[in-house]
Amino acid sequence: MFDITIFVEKWWLLISALLGILAMIIIYAFYRSRKNISVHEEKDYIEKLKRDTKAIYEQIKQSEKAFQENVMLQLKDMNEKMKILEGQCKEKSIHQKLPEIEDKGKSEKLHNTLHILFPQLKLLEKLEQYKQISLSANEIRDSILQILEKTQIFPEKIDLYVTVDREKKFGFFEKSICTLLSHRIYDIEKNLNILVGNESVYVILGNLQYENSDFLRAKEYYQKAIEVKPLFALAWNNLCMSLIRINKNQEALAAIERYLELEPQDVRAWHIKGMVLDRLERYEEALTAFDRALELNPHDARTWYSSGLVLGHLSRYEEALKAYDNAIELEPNSPDLWHSKGFTLIQLGLPEKALKAYDRAIKLKPIPDAWYNKGLALGRLGRYEDALKAFEMALDLKPDFHEAWYNKACLYSLKGDKTNALSDLSKAIMINPACKIMAKEDEEFRNLIEDEDFKKIVE
Repeated sequence: MFDITIFVEKWWLLISALLGILAMIIIYAFYRSRKNISVHEEKDYIEKLKRDTKAIYEQIKQSEKAFQENVMLQLKDMNEKMKILEGQCKEKSIHQKLPEIEDKGKSEKLHNTLHILFPQLKLLEKLEQYKQISLSANEIRDSILQILEKTQIFPEKIDLYVTVDREKKFGFFEKSICTLLSHRIYDIEKNLNILVGNESVYVILGNLQYENSDFLRAKEYYQKAIEVKPLFALAWNNLCMSLIRINKNQEALAAIERYLELEPQDVRAWHIKGMVLDRLERYEEALTAFDRALELNPHDARTWYSSGLVLGHLSRYEEALKAYDNAIELEPNSPDLWHSKGFTLIQLGLPEKALKAYDRAIKLKPIPDAWYNKGLALGRLGRYEDALKAFEMALDLKPDFHEAWYNKACLYSLKGDKTNALSDLSKAIMINPACKIMAKEDEEFRNLIEDEDFKKIVE
């Protein structure tokens, strides 16, 4: 196991080694400068120096990371030992002699070293002993703020369109400190029945839970932040994001509306409001929100795209097509935009143009839905063999794509291929039994309506 005390005691060796290397580089550079060398050689030498310096810097960074990780492992081990000792204390009488800690001097030395390196740990211990040392609510709050300040963690705005994996704001050390702090705060608030953090503290702890994908707990922390400071706009924004993640769309709408009262010029917030209204199927209101976002920033491709989706829900396909074209002009390499444009062109009865849009979408990102919709466009054009190949491509990527199996069955039925039609229809029904009802009413199967084998499958 890595021994932190050795590292701390011998830190001067590492510094000496690095200074020695640096001195050698300087002496060598001076020596080279005294020689009559070519410009080309000088450039090569400078590049080599840069590479060597970068390599040393990377080694120091790696050592620092390993050091921090091992510190936290040592801290965890210490906490476990302390818990064991506490349990033993409760079992024994106060007059009984406590068990000796193994290598007590070394443990105390480690304990002191950790406090010097990371003063947050001493403050965390202070919070754990708040009863014994009679800390006031203000002193508790000050300790909490000092911990976060020394760890360099601040409240930040959550962006819904950044995935949780990419949203990472907490490193290993920061996450460990915040996790310990959240436990301390929970215990103190439970005993004192008061809120001991300020609005920034609760937003930070909420962001930690959000990053851990515990959106319910994140919501609770954001609500505490609002309870402490009702006009804290950042808390309202982050509360909305957590509510969206747990599909509480009506509550999310209320949160984003409250945020917009405080920050009416936030383009992204107007877009979020429109998205939530879309989820609630309040399409006209969603369009109004998107229009406001576009007034503030007409160059936001995402808002044009979302507006196109809502216009499609309202069957306003001409307007939807214009919205997608505006978005594509801003982001020509977005497969989602080309795919949605293709779908809209199908609705407008323009399968040839839709086919071109789907081809562009597939070139950018060959997802199953793009191949499937290309198959539909080809079917509309009567190009059944090409359509079947497109459906096969979709099924290669997504074998349980029941719509693709079903539409393959439809095409085989239109071609008069009963065997393949019934085989693919059976697969579609196996994945989604609702396909039975569809097949009974679908015109593509009219030539099989009286067929006994067909009846057995759909009954």
